Amino acid sequence: MFGFFNYSKPGPGVPKRDPNQSRMSIYFELLRRKWWNLVKLNLLYFVSAIPFFVVTMVVMGFLSSRITDAVSPVFYEISETEAAAMPMIAGFDLIIKFALAILFTVFFGLGPVTAGYTYILRNYSREEHVYPVADFFEHAKSNFLQSFCLWIIDLIVFVLVTTAITFYSSMGGAVSLLNAFIFLFLLIYLMMHLYIYQIMITFKLSMGSIFKNSFIFVMSNVPKNMLLLLILVVVHIGVPYVITTVFMSVVGLAVFYLLEALILAALFGFTTNYFVYPAIEKCIKEAEAQSDKE
Repeated sequence: MFGFFNYSKPGPGVPKRDPNQSRMSIYFELLRRKWWNLVKLNLLYFVSAIPFFVVTMVVMGFLSSRITDAVSPVFYEISETEAAAMPMIAGFDLIIKFALAILFTVFFGLGPVTAGYTYILRNYSREEHVYPVADFFEHAKSNFLQSFCLWIIDLIVFVLVTTAITFYSSMGGAVSLLNAFIFLFLLIYLMMHLYIYQIMITFKLSMGSIFKNSFIFVMSNVPKNMLLLLILVVVHIGVPYVITTVFMSVVGLAVFYLLEALILAALFGFTTNYFVYPAIEKCIKEAEAQSDKE
């Protein structure tokens, strides 16, 4: 359809199910069958991602102090002078740094480990055989260069976007309206990440082609992509926000991040891969049909 597929990597498997069975029922069946595999994959992902996560936290450190200064007085309804003097607020900077790194991991990914992780999740969603540990590291290695470059690009984009939003918000007036365009760019860029890694591990394409076709998929499936992104935002931003601001519970926040390490990342990664793959599969079939005609 878009003329960008290269068949050097494996395509979809042969359908084995009743074509009349709904995708939603298949999703819940697979989720039940793969639950413990997802838990193990989640742990493998987070352990393997430690070096990338540490670097990401260092980068987030350049942003966290500004965010802490902005939100601490709002969260705790105190003056900036009082906020700076409180030990609890002093530790808030570390929480913000860690939370930003988690959010970056969930919404953008961490390069090679995300490539290997996506390969496993894609095969689970397509009901194809996979050796979790071996295939995880094999595809992290085979996609290392592109996925590493993507991680660096994502870090740069994240820093630039957050810096621009902070800068334009402080200026006020008509200039602050530029944030609307920045948010629109960020929204599209985030939705592109629903597809980027799956395209990367499925086809041999240049980075430019991966970004181009991820954008095409986003624009051609906006409602579904918005829904998936909304779910991610509600769970990974909304829930910790409520825990922090409403309940002000350090224990609750710790439990939430423990769940992130145990299951949440893989659960939503599987969900994303399962529901975006049909769009990619449709284009594969159209490209194959076009190739047969030629």
